[in-house]
Amino acid sequence: MSKRLSFTRLDTFERCPKQYSLRYIERAAANRPDSLTFGSTLHTALEDTVDALVKANHTGEIDESLVLDEYEKAWRASDCTDRTLYEEGKRLLSQWAARMGVFTHGQVLDTERKFTMQLAGVTVTGIIDRIDRIDEHTIRVIDYKSSKAWMVPDDSMQLALYGMAAKQMYKGIERVQVGFDLLRHNQLVVCDMTDELAEKCLQWVQTLAAQLQSAQQYPARLNTFCAWCDYCHSCNAYTDAIQQPTHVLQLADDEQALADTIMATKQRLKELQGMQRTQALHGEGQKRPSVRRSRRLPADRAAKVLAKYGVDLPLSALSIDSKSAAKMTKHLSKSDRALAGAAIEAETITSNTTVVR
Repeated sequence: MSKRLSFTRLDTFERCPKQYSLRYIERAAANRPDSLTFGSTLHTALEDTVDALVKANHTGEIDESLVLDEYEKAWRASDCTDRTLYEEGKRLLSQWAARMGVFTHGQVLDTERKFTMQLAGVTVTGIIDRIDRIDEHTIRVIDYKSSKAWMVPDDSMQLALYGMAAKQMYKGIERVQVGFDLLRHNQLVVCDMTDELAEKCLQWVQTLAAQLQSAQQYPARLNTFCAWCDYCHSCNAYTDAIQQPTHVLQLADDEQALADTIMATKQRLKELQGMQRTQALHGEGQKRPSVRRSRRLPADRAAKVLAKYGVDLPLSALSIDSKSAAKMTKHLSKSDRALAGAAIEAETITSNTTVVR
C-alpha cells in the first residue's frame, strides 16, 4: 500500500479493487474516455478563469468571453475530440458565468490548493478546486463536478476530507462549508462541515486503509461507473456482463438514475423545510409556512410511470400509494419491481411536496 493516500485512491479501491490494482500497482496503460477528459478540461477552464479574475483584481460580473477563451485553450491542450462535448462545455460554462453574478476577487482564497494531513494514522493528500471566504468567520470549499449524477455534499467523503483539511489550513476559522458546483445541473449545493461528517469520514479512511494494507487479491467489482473505466475493455467481468441480454450494468444504471432523482427531490424537500425555520423571511408574528407531503400519487402521473413497465393502471383509480403500486407490479421481475417502486416513490415526492401558508 502507498504511504500516501488520496480520496481518489480510496474511492477507487472501494468501488473496484481490480481498477485500483491496474492503475496504482500494475501501472497499466489507460484508455481514458472523452467524458473524463472533458471533465478535466472544464476544471482547467474554471481554474484559469478564476485565477485570471483574481490576478486582475476584478469585481463585477464575469465576462462570458473570458471563460470561453480559457475553455478554448484547455480544449486544444486536451485529447478530447468529441465535438458534441465541446459544444456542451461552452453551454455549461456560459451558464456558470451567468450564475456567478457579481464576482469579488477578494473572496477567493485559493484555487487548486494542495494539502497533506495526518488522519487515522494515514497520510492523506488531495487538491481542493477552490476555497472562498464567505465572511470573517466562514470559508467555503468548492469542488466542481461535470457528472450528470446529482450529488449531495452532506454524504460526500471527498468533501469531508477537503473540509477537514481546510480547517487545518485556516486556523481560527469557526465555520467551514463544503459544496459541489454541479455544472450540468447549474447549481451550487452546500452544507456545513459537521463533527458527524468528520467522524464518518475518519471511519471510512480507517476501514479502507486497513483493507488496502491487508489486500492480497484485487477482484473486479461491477458498478455503475464500469463503462467509464480506463480499463473496461480489458476487463473480463465487464465484457462478460455487457453480453448478457439485460446485463447487470444496465440495471445498475437504471437504479442510479432513480437514486439521483430521489436524492434531488429529498434535497428540495429539505430546502422547503429550511424555509419553515427561517422566520426572518416571513416577518415576526406571521404564520410560517409548513411543508405538507401527501403519500399518494395522482392517477395521471402514476399511469405514466407504470406504463414504462408494461403495467396498466385501473380506470377506477384516482391515485395510488406505494402499497398499491407494489401489488400492481408483483408479477414483474424482482429488479423491475424495485425500479418501478423507486420511480413511484420519486414521482410521489416531486408531485406532492408543497408549501402551505
